[in-house]
Amino acid sequence: MDPVYGFYNAVLNGDERGVSRYMALLTPRLTRYLEYQMGANRAEAREVVNHSMAYLCEGILQGQIAPGEGLLKYFQLTCRHGYIKYVREMRRSVAFGGNVEDPLVNYDQLDSLLKKERQMILEGCIRKFSPENQAFVRFLVDHPGCDPLAISEHFGLSLSNFYTKKSRILKLLADCVRREENR
Repeated sequence: MDPVYGFYNAVLNGDERGVSRYMALLTPRLTRYLEYQMGANRAEAREVVNHSMAYLCEGILQGQIAPGEGLLKYFQLTCRHGYIKYVREMRRSVAFGGNVEDPLVNYDQLDSLLKKERQMILEGCIRKFSPENQAFVRFLVDHPGCDPLAISEHFGLSLSNFYTKKSRILKLLADCVRREENR
């Protein structure tokens, strides 16, 4: 069966093993698409694809995505849109975080203070989660680059549930940090 339609049917039928199997086939394919078509580096492309797959799962379950001839193209466009949004957010953060050289300001000290403040905000936001979700976030922070399959097995989740949980928790965390920084 075509991996795109297999993934669609597995999500629709709640077949977690099928979702994991087809996701393992689609993720490298969509990652390569972003690398070649958009010039993304592998790590960025993989992260965007993971977020896009979680988004696609939700769309399928909510009946917003229907099967058809253009399903692969829809997946690719979703990843492409996700990558464009990612790049736009990265540019925005660089634009607001850029330094203008000022000889009277000690940037090392200022950067240190900002880093401590951000760390305190992040810790405060993590403490708002349930103990289970705190452990999940701390594991992700302590093991960057760890294989998603290993993490999903560590927490007793299917691969698709891991990606969904990771995406949702990181979104909640980012929203919390953003709210706290704007206070």
